[in-house]
Amino acid sequence: MFTNLIKHAVGVKLIILLAFVLGYAQTPLPDIEVTSISEIKYNSLVYLDINNLSVKDAVSREIFIDKNGLLATVTKIEGSEFAIAFLSNPITKDNGNQISVSSISSDPKGQMIAYRRRGSQIRIVWVDYQRNQPGAAVHDLINAIVEERKRNQYPIYDYPFVSPLMNKIPNSSIVPPVITHKEPAIYQEEAIANEIRGVVLLSVVFTAEGRVGGIRVLRGLPYGLTARAIEAATKIKYKPATKGGAAISVRAQLEYEFKK
Repeated sequence: MFTNLIKHAVGVKLIILLAFVLGYAQTPLPDIEVTSISEIKYNSLVYLDINNLSVKDAVSREIFIDKNGLLATVTKIEGSEFAIAFLSNPITKDNGNQISVSSISSDPKGQMIAYRRRGSQIRIVWVDYQRNQPGAAVHDLINAIVEERKRNQYPIYDYPFVSPLMNKIPNSSIVPPVITHKEPAIYQEEAIANEIRGVVLLSVVFTAEGRVGGIRVLRGLPYGLTARAIEAATKIKYKPATKGGAAISVRAQLEYEFKK
């Protein structure tokens, strides 16, 4: 009787283990593909997946002082358009498709990459093939984005485009959103000290639910002014656009001017 109980227990464990292994084997691993910087169009919100605080600060500083002001860091990867991380197993242009998920790391000792994750797909849009130090590498990434934007003008098709300052749109049944509260963006002390002046131009979605989202930086400024403009934009209060009396989401441009 005791022997039978042991055999039964062992059998149950084997069945559970087999089910676990089969289930794990059937779980689809993320699909990884090395693409190009052209995927970073208006995607300026970046998450820094870096576990070394000093290196993270150095990378953040490069983004902060970038004269183009194209990138702004966010604290959660869910809120980012792409992430900066590293490959523990460096690649070259010749073996770029030989990447495993486990090689993507937050350890800055690896090779810096920029990637986008959409569902089960990881798209590596930039690789530091030069193997520079992180600060220099992110500087090269920014330059690559700048050059890509010079070559291409990316149209926006996701929502109807309107101006929230217009009372009506000619030949359209869309009534634009009405802004009821717009806070000024904070003028960073370091930007003032460095005499940084100009306009941050954002493309945003005024959603039907009353929240500003889909933020894209069309023209930025350094020393944190782009980030401050984005922060101010998310605090806007407004009445949503309507079409046929129903609230709809629309895209529009916002300007934040910094001057003294």
